[in-house]
Amino acid sequence: MKNRKLRAFSYVEISVVILIVGFLLAAISKGTDMVYDFKLQTARSVTAGSPLGRIPDLVLWLDAISEEGFDSSLMREGDKVDLWQDTNMQSQNKDHALQATALNQPIYEEKGINGLPALGFNGTNSYLEIPYSEKLNPDNFTFFLVVKPTIVDDTYRSIITSRDVSPTRGYLMYIADNSKYSPWVGRPHNAWMYLIYPDVVKAGKSSILATTYNGDSFKGYEDGYFAHSQSSTFGRNTSKPFRIGAGSTENVTPSYYYGGYIGEIIVFARALKEGERKSVEKYLSQKWKIDLVE
Repeated sequence: MKNRKLRAFSYVEISVVILIVGFLLAAISKGTDMVYDFKLQTARSVTAGSPLGRIPDLVLWLDAISEEGFDSSLMREGDKVDLWQDTNMQSQNKDHALQATALNQPIYEEKGINGLPALGFNGTNSYLEIPYSEKLNPDNFTFFLVVKPTIVDDTYRSIITSRDVSPTRGYLMYIADNSKYSPWVGRPHNAWMYLIYPDVVKAGKSSILATTYNGDSFKGYEDGYFAHSQSSTFGRNTSKPFRIGAGSTENVTPSYYYGGYIGEIIVFARALKEGERKSVEKYLSQKWKIDLVE
């Protein structure tokens, strides 16, 4: 009888311990969620105070953190993304990025770039596309990208592309076959003109990329650092779509698939002044926790 009582008491103890451990695990899990929620809300508060609403000629703003980008309250880790909504407050006519085919849809990653949401592209077949938009193809432009590549090899991989060929027209951003960032612009009746950034791209490194064209030359920046410039003519794309995560927009079937994360895409219809560019880079740095090069 005595032994039976001891055994019964031991079962109760074990049940209590299991219950306590369950509470602790739930608390730890909840605490982790609280930390993530705090980071997310902090990033959104930085977005709310961004300079983008004050700098004229904004034509595209895709933000994976924004509640307006997609219904983030319904998005979960690993969900496929068929629509990334343009959150540009300066335009009534939005240019949303679409992908109707499930096989080609990028993935929503809750902690894709420095613990914040981003879209993950597999480097094989996933991409988004914006139907041709004249305002995304101005004569002068500036674009910003927040990226974290995961595939870096001897293959051209396009982060964004808005181009045509015969003759060459438009602009794009590659990770080139030398594993360096390389923005390109098309010159009608001439070969492509491109920049080659000095540093080799490291898989898993988050970066803020900026490219400007002012009608005479185009310049490239990485994390605020002036990487390269080149004098060039430029012909804008006049009919082809804008692709995210793949290239060859002159063709129905894409190629040059990008492997990695994209957190934000911003396009202006002019070359920003230096102070304007720096203010956007500062905003992106604060939001995504990516240090700028002094």
